[in-house]
Amino acid sequence: MLGATTGPVTVRADSTGLPSVTFNLAVIDPPIVAPVISAVVGGAQSVPPVTTVSKNANALIFLGTPPVNPVIEPVPTPYPTNVANTCVTIEESPSPSDS
Repeated sequence: MLGATTGPVTVRADSTGLPSVTFNLAVIDPPIVAPVISAVVGGAQSVPPVTTVSKNANALIFLGTPPVNPVIEPVPTPYPTNVANTCVTIEESPSPSDS
């Protein structure tokens, strides 16, 4: 493990009976990629699609390519407000997420 510090790093490997090997690396911060919202639909995926979400309603937010037939499984409540380092804020309040 190289640690949390960015910058140049020298790595040296030694083994009895073999010549030592040294190489240099540059540790960089990974690029921060913002999620791409591909669709926001009502929780029941109504047709025609909803254009607003009312208080206490369910909505699905798809990141990337929306699945053709998503399988939605219930999870224990209360729902978390952060899933996979992603959170949704509606009118400055964290919105609970169920998957």
